[in-house]
Amino acid sequence: KVYDLAGKTSSDIDAGADYEHYLYDVRVSPDGSTMMVNRTDRLQQDLEVLGIDLETGACRVIVAEHQDTWQTNKPGMRYLADQRRFIWTTDKSGYTHYEIRDLDGNFYNAITSGEIQTTGLQMVDEAANLVSFTANSSSENAYYNQYHMVGLDGAGQRRVTTLELHHSNYNLSPDSKWLIAQ
Repeated sequence: KVYDLAGKTSSDIDAGADYEHYLYDVRVSPDGSTMMVNRTDRLQQDLEVLGIDLETGACRVIVAEHQDTWQTNKPGMRYLADQRRFIWTTDKSGYTHYEIRDLDGNFYNAITSGEIQTTGLQMVDEAANLVSFTANSSSENAYYNQYHMVGLDGAGQRRVTTLELHHSNYNLSPDSKWLIAQ
C-alpha cells in the first residue's frame, strides 16, 4: 500500500509477487518521478527493479537480471546528472560490469567489458565523458586491485595502474590527468 499524506487515502500496489517472492529496498528516484522496489524469487536467481505508478498502483519492470546461481540482491544504481539515467551494476556476463539504463527501462550502452571483475566505481565525469573504476585485472594475481578508465560511452577502456601489485588507495587529480595509487 501507498499512503497519500495530503489526500489521506491509501492505494494498493500490484507488485505481482506471491509468497515465493521477496519485495525490498523501496525508494524514490532522485527526480521524485518514480517509486521503485526490488523483487526477487526465493532462490534469488532473478531480480527485477520495479517502477510503481502511484496513481494506478501498477508496476513495470525497469531492469531484470537472471543468474543461474545467485543474483546480487541490490546492485548499484548511480544516477547521472539528468536524474533519469543511471549506471547499473550487472553480473549478466559472469563478471561484474557497468552499463547505462534509464527509469523507463531502456538500455543505452555497456560502459565496461571484458574478462575482468570490476570492484567499484571511483569517478564519473559526464562533461569529460569519463568513468574510472577499480577491477581485479592483474595478470599475475586475480585478486590484485587495479585502476581503470573508460568513456561513459564504453570507448577506450584501459588499465591505468602499471605495476602488478595490489592497490587499495587512489587519489585522482581534479583534472583526471594524474593518479596516485598506493
